[in-house]
Amino acid sequence: MTYTKEVIKKVLEGYEGKAKAAEGAAEGRKLALYSSLPELRAIDGALAETGMRLVRAALAGGDIEGEIGRIKAENLALQARRADILRASGYSADYTEPVYQCAPCRDTGYVGADMCACLKRELSKAGLEASGLGGGLGGCTFDNFDLSYYSAEKGDNAVCPRDNAAKVLSICKDYAENFGARASGGLFFVAPTGLGKTHLALSTARRVMERGFEVIYGDAQSILYSFERDRFGNDDDSEAEEAIRRYMDCDLLVMDDLGNEYTGPMAARSLFKLVNHRLMAGRGTIICTNLSLAEMQRRYDEAILSRLVGEYTLLRLVGEDIRILKKKL
Repeated sequence: MTYTKEVIKKVLEGYEGKAKAAEGAAEGRKLALYSSLPELRAIDGALAETGMRLVRAALAGGDIEGEIGRIKAENLALQARRADILRASGYSADYTEPVYQCAPCRDTGYVGADMCACLKRELSKAGLEASGLGGGLGGCTFDNFDLSYYSAEKGDNAVCPRDNAAKVLSICKDYAENFGARASGGLFFVAPTGLGKTHLALSTARRVMERGFEVIYGDAQSILYSFERDRFGNDDDSEAEEAIRRYMDCDLLVMDDLGNEYTGPMAARSLFKLVNHRLMAGRGTIICTNLSLAEMQRRYDEAILSRLVGEYTLLRLVGEDIRILKKKL
């Protein structure tokens, strides 16, 4: 899976509108000139007949190649005369041509059979909006993850926060670059608030999305609430059903703030169902929590914790709260 059908449809509809707008504007410029430049109208009429003349020449037989050559030569002469008329009237030779936002693909999104770079960018942008990663969260990248906020001195636990953060950053980059090439598995960030785990999770998600995979982001409370709505809400709650489908089946799910959701049997069952389903299907998942492993053990049963700790890559961050450090600067 790459992008959802809804995302692709929305983007391609936008392309169709862009191409029609560019071609409509060009046609309007051309028609506006016809009244003052009647020769231009005559030339365009003759050029429009080129296709039919070629067909008639082929059907007539005889010296087909010679006749086709003469038609093409006349066509080139007409085009040159057309350009001269426009320039003499103060216009560029291509004044009546469509001005596409993307010249290589002519606003179709494709150059031949290959997807144009502009379409890839638009799909990525639309995917970002659909993923829930938009706004300020969407600005997180590997490049703006600043290691200088982590101390280069070892703490009481004999761990250097900066070296540790650099190692976690490297693991995240490797995960993103190799996503899809091997069993995706998951990343499990365990660290107090303000140490950059969400930044790294979203940076990883952004890179995975840039590579064409579908990514969905949400906080644990919102994600698990969808399961509750689906079970206890209206039978026709299609919105909750669609949300659950995307949480279950997207290429990469990012669940933030695990531990802030309402604690109860329903939430626990939903969490286990989600985590287990994605593991069994080989789909990638990134989970962030402010809880310690000891707090996780008290809050969640062994079935959940064993999957998170045993099946995911456990990533810890240590140091001072970066938000507080930024305020001090």
